[in-house]
Amino acid sequence: MREIRKGETVALDSALLEPKMLGSWVKIVRLTLKWSQDALAEASGLTVRTVQRVEAGERASLTTRRCLARGLGYENPDMFDDPAFAATVIQFYATVNVDQIKTEEDRHPDHLKLAVSPLETGVAVASLISACDAWVFHCDEDAPANAQSEAAGLFDLLQDYGDIWSDLTHSNRVDSQADFAPSLEALRLLGMRVYQATRAARLFGKDWVDPTPISTTVGYVTIVPIERDLSHILVPKRNGA
Repeated sequence: MREIRKGETVALDSALLEPKMLGSWVKIVRLTLKWSQDALAEASGLTVRTVQRVEAGERASLTTRRCLARGLGYENPDMFDDPAFAATVIQFYATVNVDQIKTEEDRHPDHLKLAVSPLETGVAVASLISACDAWVFHCDEDAPANAQSEAAGLFDLLQDYGDIWSDLTHSNRVDSQADFAPSLEALRLLGMRVYQATRAARLFGKDWVDPTPISTTVGYVTIVPIERDLSHILVPKRNGA
């Protein structure tokens, strides 16, 4: 995200703020007011489902944006479509993201920042399994119980297929792609997003008879609320047993 300089004319689309950014901003203001999604829906004259969709980063119509602006207490109902306001929000997020990354690295000098990308299809899952020898799984602790359960099922499936992947035929591997689609779709409907990353590592153990490190590729699968636009995770720099 580029920096918005003072006095610069910002060229933005008709919605001005990207859907994910608008949704995140709406949620921040709502939580600052200590409102539930139900309370915001009532104040805005919208349905709870509409509020949920906006906060999840889906595109909002002009009417919806105006309703949300009024509901959140902005005097100008077109505040979310005001270029100056949009530029301020964009600059705010750019500053927050940079400061957050710097703080994380300062607090965890023994950790490495690893870029992540969404894991959204069975084809992508099969490709990930083919590349990995070991796994690290994580689901956001604030995820609802049903999402935690669905995530656990996906993790078990990944582990099970990972254990037998080398024994499967090519056609078996292609067929396996369909097994992951239900879990991925269920998590999406529950408001969660699945991310992936890989890392080449050398595993070693203090008590190993043969101290020679083993080269491996570790697969990281992280599941977080869909409104979080995750770009990286922090992983330990050393890999030991």
